[in-house]
Amino acid sequence: MEKKFFGVLLLLLFLFASEMNMVAEVEGATCRKPSKFFSGACFSDLNCQKACNRESWPTGKCLVGFKCECQRPC
Repeated sequence: MEKKFFGVLLLLLFLFASEMNMVAEVEGATCRKPSKFFSGACFSDLNCQKACNRESWPTGKCLVGFKCECQRPC
């Protein structure tokens, strides 16, 4: 009897938490690859993104090592 009570209580708590948007949604993974078209040191995300767009990848970002990395949802 006690286990059923706690099970129902847990289920109700979960339902209320999800209604109040307290449950975090997990986003999909991001695929990454170095850009083939970008050359030189990467200082501008905009220039990196333009190079990635030529490779049919929607996003490009400069990394700490001044390299251009293309990104898209997997």
